[in-house]
Amino acid sequence: MTTMRQESFTCAVCGTAAEFWHVGSTNTLALPDLDTRPAEMMRSTLPIQVQRCPKCGYCATQVSAPNDRAAAVVATEEYQSQLTDAHYPELANSFRCQALIEQDRDDLAAATWAFIHAAWACDDAHNDPQAADCRTRAAGLLVKAEQKGTPITDQPGVNLAILTDLLRRSGQFDRARSEIETRWNTVFDYTIKNILALQVGLIEEKDTRRHTVEETEDQYIYNPLPKTKN
Repeated sequence: MTTMRQESFTCAVCGTAAEFWHVGSTNTLALPDLDTRPAEMMRSTLPIQVQRCPKCGYCATQVSAPNDRAAAVVATEEYQSQLTDAHYPELANSFRCQALIEQDRDDLAAATWAFIHAAWACDDAHNDPQAADCRTRAAGLLVKAEQKGTPITDQPGVNLAILTDLLRRSGQFDRARSEIETRWNTVFDYTIKNILALQVGLIEEKDTRRHTVEETEDQYIYNPLPKTKN
């Protein structure tokens, strides 16, 4: 069960006070998608995971959180164009604007997650090309975050699992396979090994659809890396 309540927040950019929904508690009843998107009921909380100021358009997890640089980013043509981009659902635009804010702060992990959330919003709206673009951008930032030493998660192997799914679902099959081959021996968690093994099969089929962790159960052997079909 998900419980929600409204709470007033004051925009750190323009000072406007507005009411936003806030999650009190929630739960999930099944295993997540391969990119970690949770199952219901938590899945349906996506629209309230980003706040958008109704006056200036500042987008953040919480618009009242201090950010000295946010006003300058919000004022840019790039930000304002993204805020109202008709090619994307409104919710996806909010997450993509949040990503611009996070990139300006050099928080590459947070920017990656914002683009991933934007992809989920596009999925829900059945906007496949836009979802693929969000995933492509997320994959690029994920790699940069790892190189910087600030991975998007501290769980060993999970960054690779998410990267592989981002690449596969955006149609970058060769690169997804290459990432698995290159880093297979750095992963020791059996669950992650099974996820990567499942990804190999999906890549071979050029499958860009959503899949869940549940599909890995009792289907794959952890070693060695599954071979490419001839």
